[in-house]
Amino acid sequence: MRMAKLTAVLLVSVFLIFGCAKKIPQKIEWIQNLDEGKKIAQKEHKGMLVHFFREDCKWCKRMDDSTYVAENVRKLSWTYVFVKIDGKQDSSLAKQEGIGGYPTIIIYRAPDKELDRIIGYLPPDSFETYIHNYEKGIGTLEYYERQVQADSANVELLFKLGEKYKWRGRPDEAFALFYKVVALDPPNIKKFSDQALYEAADLFYRNKDYKGALSEFQNLSNKYPESEYSLDAQEMAAYCYAKLGENVTAKALYNKFLKDHPGHDDEWVKEQIDKLEGKGK
Repeated sequence: MRMAKLTAVLLVSVFLIFGCAKKIPQKIEWIQNLDEGKKIAQKEHKGMLVHFFREDCKWCKRMDDSTYVAENVRKLSWTYVFVKIDGKQDSSLAKQEGIGGYPTIIIYRAPDKELDRIIGYLPPDSFETYIHNYEKGIGTLEYYERQVQADSANVELLFKLGEKYKWRGRPDEAFALFYKVVALDPPNIKKFSDQALYEAADLFYRNKDYKGALSEFQNLSNKYPESEYSLDAQEMAAYCYAKLGENVTAKALYNKFLKDHPGHDDEWVKEQIDKLEGKGK
């Protein structure tokens, strides 16, 4: 009899444990409005993951198809409200939040307390790792600010802090750090000076200063011709000429690139030439 009672108690305990366990949602329930997301987060005492996307962004689509469907990412719904914002349709909000590229995921510790950001595509495990590291204060803007304060000549730390400022809509601070990296390591021994110049050029480009971008892309190609970023810089220099309306020069540079670097982005470069010739979509 005692054994039967003990068995019954154990069965009830097991039922209560598993019955009360949190269930992993089958899919992420997206909120389509930031203010609504804040209200829900405040009511449920959660943080927020705000995903800014565009319909023409292939990496945004890939996030939807691979990252947000993963169990370990869906599990984050226990502690975060997921909000999705179309940056093209809600351009004023995207501008207000300093969104400079897609996808951008802003992580909020609380409805009005930004923890940090993820820029670009991440697979599920990396996405989860970034979130948990940010929760621990690792790799955040404040983290790198403290690191740089303690070691202001460390080019890697300066570069990473510059990236943080770039994606927070703080271009002046980002430029200052990128150029400091180059000044501290002109020969690019630490392999951050070429990246810093590319990021500076890209920042000019994103701010629609195509002359400034062109100057820095060319500077990168001339200063670090062996850099892996040099080829991208050459492509972007041609792209900037096209943006400036100098189509003849842009086309000549694209054709030269195809000749000098066969097999490197051939499809994309040919597409740009077709557009200049009026054949593009």
